[in-house]
Amino acid sequence: MTGETGSGKSIIVDSLGLILGKRSSQEMIRSNCDTAQLEGLFSLGSNANTAKLLANQELNAVTIRS
Repeated sequence: MTGETGSGKSIIVDSLGLILGKRSSQEMIRSNCDTAQLEGLFSLGSNANTAKLLANQELNAVTIRS
């Protein structure tokens, strides 16, 4: 991934890490909150094998369409 300095590359990479289970620090949770909620939406197109793999990993909200 390439882009100009300050374009948000690190935010995207860090967000993907958190969505995939990387541990976070308390600093990343909004002030006056005890928890954070993360959601990710990925379009797999017609790749049913990848969708099945994700479902087998017990990831929530995985929809398999054929």
